[in-house]
Amino acid sequence: VINIAHKLGAELFSNQSIALNGLSVDLVYETHGLKSFRTELRGALWLEWQGVKLPVLPLERIIAAKEFIGRDKDLAQLPILRNVGRSPGTYTGGDP
Repeated sequence: VINIAHKLGAELFSNQSIALNGLSVDLVYETHGLKSFRTELRGALWLEWQGVKLPVLPLERIIAAKEFIGRDKDLAQLPILRNVGRSPGTYTGGDP
């Protein structure tokens, strides 16, 4: 994935973070609190980004991983992630 990003002209912040055309993307190579990679891949959504199809975990699986990991930065993101897709004005978490 890093090689593809580099060929597309992405700015590489690290082996896990890139930016291309104003979009920042975090790459995840290992997750904790989820099923095996093969199992999670079967439930992934395939999204096209810059002409390349990439697997993206459904939001509920990302939330499950962040809950399991429990770092402050992951826990701080949970209220926002839980409100993705809700109608404007229905935010139910803490400070966004």
